[in-house]
Amino acid sequence: MKQLYLYGVSIIFLILFLVGCSKDRSLLSSGMNGSRVEMFPELEGSFKDEAIAKTLKYKIYYFRTQAKVTNPETEPSSQYYYIEDFETDWMDYSKFSKYIINITHDSLDTYDYRLVTIATPASQAEIEFFFPENLENKTLNNLSVRRTYNANQEPYPLSLHNYIGTGTITSSAIEMGKLPINFKRVVGQLVFDICRYDEHGNPLDVDMDFNSTLDRVCNITAEISNYTHSLSWDLLQSNVVNGTEVCSYNLSDVLMEDSYKIDWEKAETSLIISSLSFRGATRFWGPYLLATPLENNTMKVKLTFKYHDTYVPGGEQTTNSIELKLPSSGKTLPVQSNTFTRTTIKILQNRIIDVKEDLGGITIDPSFPQ
Repeated sequence: MKQLYLYGVSIIFLILFLVGCSKDRSLLSSGMNGSRVEMFPELEGSFKDEAIAKTLKYKIYYFRTQAKVTNPETEPSSQYYYIEDFETDWMDYSKFSKYIINITHDSLDTYDYRLVTIATPASQAEIEFFFPENLENKTLNNLSVRRTYNANQEPYPLSLHNYIGTGTITSSAIEMGKLPINFKRVVGQLVFDICRYDEHGNPLDVDMDFNSTLDRVCNITAEISNYTHSLSWDLLQSNVVNGTEVCSYNLSDVLMEDSYKIDWEKAETSLIISSLSFRGATRFWGPYLLATPLENNTMKVKLTFKYHDTYVPGGEQTTNSIELKLPSSGKTLPVQSNTFTRTTIKILQNRIIDVKEDLGGITIDPSFPQ
C-alpha cells in the first residue's frame, strides 16, 4: 500500500509580533511627523513548546513592493523586492523573542511588506537563505534555502527542527500590533519498516528465539546519492546535487551484551521502534532530507547493515555486513517537506542478517506521494 505520513505535529502558525529596536535600526527613514507603527513578537501555534524554540536560531529577510498593491497577501512573490540593508544577523531565541521593528506610517502608505524568517538549530545552522550570484533584481521568487557544508564540503546532517516562516504586513496586523508568520517545516524523512512476511505476502511474528528483525545489527549506514541541495523559498522547486551524503546510526547501545538481540527496554528511541502489530517488526527512522523533485527524481539510497557475525572463529567475535540498494528498478524514492516516506522491507527470514547474499526473498514496498 502506498502511504504518506505527516510528522506528528506540523507547524501551522508561529505568530511573531515584530517591532523596531530603535530609530537607528529602523527599516526606513522617519516620515515628516516621525510617527511609526509598532508590532511586537509573540510565539504561538505549534511552537508553544518553548524548549524547542530555545534550541534554534533565527534570521529575518525583508521584502517590499515598489508601490502599494490591492491585496498584499496574494501579490506574486516576484513583486516583492529584497531590502538588503536590513537583513538581520543570526539571533538566538532570547534576542529573537525581544526583537523589534518599526516602520513609519508614510512608508506603510507607500509600500507593502513581507517578512521571511528562517529557523535552524542554534548549535550549527543546517540550512540558510541565498540568492543566485550576480542577480540584478533580488525578488522573493528568487530566494532559496540550501544545505550548509563544513570545510571539507560535506553537508551538515539535517535534523527535524528546520523551518521557514512568512508573514505579510496587513491593515489587520497593524491594528492588532501583531504580525502572524506561518512557519513550515523544511525537511522530510525516510523511514524503513523491516518486517517478516510469508511467501504469500502476509506479515508474520518473528520466532520466539528472536526479539527483532534487526537482532545483532550494531550499525546502519545510509549513503544517499543525488540528494536535494536547495529548495525555493516556497518549498516547491528542488535543485539536486550529484554528490553523496553518508549518515551513520549506531545501535550498539541497544543490543544485549550476551546475545546481541535488540533490548526493547533501551531501544524505544527516536532511532528504532517496535512499531507494528507483529512481534519483531522494527521501524528504523532514517535521514532527514530536503524534498526531491516531483519529476526526474534520481535519488538513490544504499543501506549497509553491519552486524555481529553468528560464526565466531577461534572464539573471537567478528562483524559482517549486508547491503540493500533503494529504490528497486523502475521506482523512485520520494521525499516531501514535513512528511515521512515509508519503505517496507519484507523478508522471509527472522532477521535482516539472514537474508541471502543475492537478496533473494526480499520485497521492497516503497511509499509514494499521492
